Amino acid sequence: MKKNGFIFILLAAVAMMLTACGGGGLSSTEADTAKSDIPGDGSGASAFAQAPFCNEGYSIAKGDIDGDGDIDLVGNCVFLNQGDGNFLVGMSGLIQPESVTLGDIDGDGDLDLVAGYNNASTVSLNDGNGNFVDSGQWLLNKSSSQTSTLPLSTGKLVDIDGDKDLDLLAVHSAGGMTMVFLNDGKGVFSDSGQTIPRANSLEVG
Repeated sequence: MKKNGFIFILLAAVAMMLTACGGGGLSSTEADTAKSDIPGDGSGASAFAQAPFCNEGYSIAKGDIDGDGDIDLVGNCVFLNQGDGNFLVGMSGLIQPESVTLGDIDGDGDLDLVAGYNNASTVSLNDGNGNFVDSGQWLLNKSSSQTSTLPLSTGKLVDIDGDKDLDLLAVHSAGGMTMVFLNDGKGVFSDSGQTIPRANSLEVG
């Protein structure tokens, strides 16, 4: 979003959010540094509500979570933009996710959430008002031997099979393997059994 001809970098604001959520320091962070005018007034200022009950996280995603036309943030907790650059905690409960990815998983027009952890990915569906509801899905990051799990590096939501819904590519930081989970169109994923070897990071386009 650009207003008054001024665009500023989101990195500093994201650092503030992580500090508010961390409650004890972060061993590493991944910040989305896309250019965004969060306050929308050209001032470059931003303010975040304190979030003392949030746990540490390692990844940040941005998008219009509550459908009001401004940029919200989600990491180890969700911050809803009030339109003036002030953020309020919308939801907590993610515990140290390695990866956070937003996308319309169930096709209802709002942004849902996939959180990646050391041994699995979880799926939370947006109720349309910026509230995420755990779908109960636990997508295991299996190794090629199917006897152990692998830590997740990142997740990508993309239409793999051409059926116009978002599937999940889960990229593992150990072993460099990517698992493919297919979406049934209603936000329910199943393991396709396919893996992409030796991919410590992934770009899809």
